[in-house]
Amino acid sequence: MPEVDNRIKMDEHGVCQLCHKHKSLQIPKAVQSKYNLDALLKKVDTYKTATAGGYDCAVAISGGKDSIMVLYLAKELLHLRPLGVFIDNGFMTSELYQNAINAADSLGVDLVMFKTDLFKQVFKYILLTKQPFYYCRLCHALIAKLVHDVANLHGITLILGGFTKGQDFLKLPELFWIFKITDDFVTNELSQESTFQEITEMFPNLAKYFSDRYSHIHEISPFWYVEWNEKEIIQTISDKAGFKVPTLSWPDRSSNCLFNFVSQHLAVRHFGYSQHEPELSTLVRKNEMSRERALDIVNTPITQSHLDMVLDRMDLTYKDIIE
Repeated sequence: MPEVDNRIKMDEHGVCQLCHKHKSLQIPKAVQSKYNLDALLKKVDTYKTATAGGYDCAVAISGGKDSIMVLYLAKELLHLRPLGVFIDNGFMTSELYQNAINAADSLGVDLVMFKTDLFKQVFKYILLTKQPFYYCRLCHALIAKLVHDVANLHGITLILGGFTKGQDFLKLPELFWIFKITDDFVTNELSQESTFQEITEMFPNLAKYFSDRYSHIHEISPFWYVEWNEKEIIQTISDKAGFKVPTLSWPDRSSNCLFNFVSQHLAVRHFGYSQHEPELSTLVRKNEMSRERALDIVNTPITQSHLDMVLDRMDLTYKDIIE
């Protein structure tokens, strides 16, 4: 985590208040027992789709290592009949597409690919306002909605996602103020544009929106129940699912779309950090990643050519979005 005025403060040893708070926490054994393989198997058995002959669950696939590994776990560990769902927001790379296709072919599962121009439209609109905004917040919400819609269409009641233990963003207080700025913009300004009603109706209370609209669909993140090990994951899915590490992404070796170059650049400019720093910090605290590896990831360079490449997809220049 970087030091940010009135948000993140380091002591004389370079340790922030969040790490100090984590050290003081004692996780009860009763809580620990809720997150193990037996608990995962029981939960999946409870919520998987009951309809005979169809899909047991949907797996949201980005083409990256975590979501591909979840598809592998769904088929090989949990013995489910999963439907892979790949959402293209207009900024996906051919490598991510191919990883999704390779995994589906290798594992023998069905795959739905959905491409929409809505992300480009709304991102361009917000960029031109030059207001502080965290784009990943909106993007995650819209992708989640589309995955739920696909699941609903197929009568699926369980969605598996590739979120790690560091990606429980709704419980990370260091992100609350960033999310509030973003949500306020959506409800106060973006909501005035009828074109984006499908998006704005989800805010400001995303949890309530999904609970009200998809109360019959349950979500589980298997990595909260089993160990997350980057090297082992990449080795497994490279051997079993035809996976190849993306060569162009931010952070390094991630499955994030190309727009994340712009999103991260603006997040650091406006807020000092994004969701990635807290996520990596959490993985370090939980001993699922070394501090050195986390620093390598977060220090992935963002060049002007990266930004120009992404903005060109929306017919924008850097001057269009920066005061």
